[in-house]
Amino acid sequence: MKTTKILEKILGIWMVGAFFACNDYLDREPLTMVTPENYLTEESQLASYANNLYSTILPSHSNAGSGYGTYGMDMHTDKMAHKNYDNRYAPGQWKVDQSGGSWSFDMIYSCNYFIQNVVPKSEVGEIEGDDTNIKQYIGEIYFLRAYEYFKKL
Repeated sequence: MKTTKILEKILGIWMVGAFFACNDYLDREPLTMVTPENYLTEESQLASYANNLYSTILPSHSNAGSGYGTYGMDMHTDKMAHKNYDNRYAPGQWKVDQSGGSWSFDMIYSCNYFIQNVVPKSEVGEIEGDDTNIKQYIGEIYFLRAYEYFKKL
């Protein structure tokens, strides 16, 4: 009886120590994810971020689909004829869907995130790399954000 009470106390003390001893382990930064404090601090990271936005924001002029990229939106108008008939400009024929569309602001958010994090670091000089290239990437992101707003018009 006395031995079990001693074992219970030892086990209780051990469990308390085990639960409170791992605080340092829980405060570690994620190993598989990039934290905002450690990213966008080098010129190469700025280049990578901008290159990723280029592929998603700028139009593609590939042969997939219409093959005209952004200019394909002018198809069936007075600016561009096409071999197939489309009645979307006939009165009462073109209906607007209740869902979908191109009103996603994800790319504008990505540009704003870059600008809000990089510009203050650049002004203080906390970004490693050539200052001319850093300003170039900041200017590119400003352009991409303006282009995204233009597409919303």
